[in-house]
Amino acid sequence: MDAGGGYTGRMGLYPVINLTLKSAKQESFEAAYYAIQSEIVAEFDRHRDILERGEERITAKEYEQYSCIADEKADKSLLQGSLKLF
Repeated sequence: MDAGGGYTGRMGLYPVINLTLKSAKQESFEAAYYAIQSEIVAEFDRHRDILERGEERITAKEYEQYSCIADEKADKSLLQGSLKLF
């Protein structure tokens, strides 16, 4: 097996996120925060299949946290640590 085979065998197993901070260039902190929050929520929603594969790959607590973020119900503290869930 070549060196790339180990990598290609894992393709699609882990989410890849795409965050841009271009949207954070706003006129106020609140607007910038909302823009970043929207980017994070969009990425969580894009990878919602993690919830469908669910219980064998993530804990019940992670499942709940992920759902809150993807459904735009997360509080500020959960959003601040949201990327650690990936």
